Amino acid sequence: MKKIIYIALSLVMALGVTSCNMEFFPYDSLEIGEGMKTYQDALSYRVSIYSPLKSFVGSLRETVEDTRSDLFNAKADFGNYYGRWHSWQNDMTDSESSSVWFGDYAIIGNVNFAIDSYTYLINNAETLGITEEQVKMIELYRGEAHMVRAMAFLDLATKFCKAYDESTADEPASGVPLPTTYAPTSDASSYPGRTTLIETYTQILDDISEAELAIDVPGKQNSAYFTKDAVLALRARVYLYMGAWDLAMEDALAVINGGPYALANTPETIKLMWDGDTSTENIMRVSKNDKDTGGATGGYYYINDQDKGDGTTPNPQYLPTKTLLNLYDKTNDMRYPVYFESHNVKAGYDRAEMVVFYKFKGNPSLRTDARWNYVHMGKPFRLAELYLIMAECGVELEDEDIATFYLNELRKARITGFDTKKTYGSLDALREEIRNERVKELVGEGFRMHDLKRWGLAMNRGVSQNPSMTHSTYDNITKQPGDFRFLWPIPKAEMDANPQFKGQQNDGF
Repeated sequence: MKKIIYIALSLVMALGVTSCNMEFFPYDSLEIGEGMKTYQDALSYRVSIYSPLKSFVGSLRETVEDTRSDLFNAKADFGNYYGRWHSWQNDMTDSESSSVWFGDYAIIGNVNFAIDSYTYLINNAETLGITEEQVKMIELYRGEAHMVRAMAFLDLATKFCKAYDESTADEPASGVPLPTTYAPTSDASSYPGRTTLIETYTQILDDISEAELAIDVPGKQNSAYFTKDAVLALRARVYLYMGAWDLAMEDALAVINGGPYALANTPETIKLMWDGDTSTENIMRVSKNDKDTGGATGGYYYINDQDKGDGTTPNPQYLPTKTLLNLYDKTNDMRYPVYFESHNVKAGYDRAEMVVFYKFKGNPSLRTDARWNYVHMGKPFRLAELYLIMAECGVELEDEDIATFYLNELRKARITGFDTKKTYGSLDALREEIRNERVKELVGEGFRMHDLKRWGLAMNRGVSQNPSMTHSTYDNITKQPGDFRFLWPIPKAEMDANPQFKGQQNDGF
């Protein structure tokens, strides 16, 4: 078991530092059929399929996206953490682009090895002495690998590509490279280039379809593993991004009506969802223990208590905008005291009472000592997102009843005394309310920039709570729809080493 896990981690690390070849492994890597020969090998390798999710959810992939959006202001003395992104001056040399690009392709390379190896075991089961029951389990593991690959490709597509538009989705080099087999090579001439965006999304859907065929595990609250409901939740998100409203609603509704989930609807249960990592609405939760450090990034940048270390003396890098805070009913919205706390904050020589973003203060059971480490268990799929998908798809299909119902149901669960008979007057007004609710619910979880991009909206940095406490240079940034920096740049290391990428950099970089 130790040997197979070591091999898995070696593959991930190798891909993480390789400049361009998404299938390049160490010279002593094993051939398919050598790395896995038994069912126990297959079971042991399953760890390497799930372990990347610990940093894939709750990492800089989310923090960079929201701190460069309209939702946060940099504190006046913020130390320039993610400063080039927040100021919209990032370029292809920034480490964050490289970290996400090569990190995602490391995950993809790892699961490609898993998928091909699992297929080998299945096809040669009789020769290898693998039983029919074990074959069924290996098919499940292969389906799980397809899910991880779909998530990685989607992460790349939402960051490095334009929003999906059927009329332009077949433009050359509008998607990302799609390595789907384990084929190690150091021959630069065979490295993959960019595909079209429709090919990218087709591959994502194909992977989800493969997962759906293999994963027959019933949904359950807070599952550490992929279930039928997790598969449907991911596909609903993909269809939403593609503007396939009917299909997104079909998958979202299947989970809402058929799954064992319920929206958290009390202050205690909403709080428990974030600082206890358990909830009736978590479709999936990435399992962690106190030895794991992934998932701390967001909490650190938003709270950063290096004084007492117990959250009472925060020194955040970023503060929520007044514009964001004013979206909430601060008296009755049960999310507000969970997501935000008021503290005396220092910026340079100034001090002021400021509202700080506390959604990711972390799970106390994951701390190694009394000091906060902001570690929490990532929640890739939550029921609330599916209610928001139903509401958005309803309004885009001009079905005001459906859109209003799911918006009001979510608000009833989150806002004390909310009137579920509330109406909004027009489709445009309803659409605005749904989009605002998406902000209020999902803030900090990395959705905002892609939402602005796919809605065709400008990035207008929100008004500061207190301009003397925030970085005036960046407080009033506005970027119009179509600005080239809505997209992430392909890393320079990729552009330099991969000849297929000549002329394929995102415009403007």
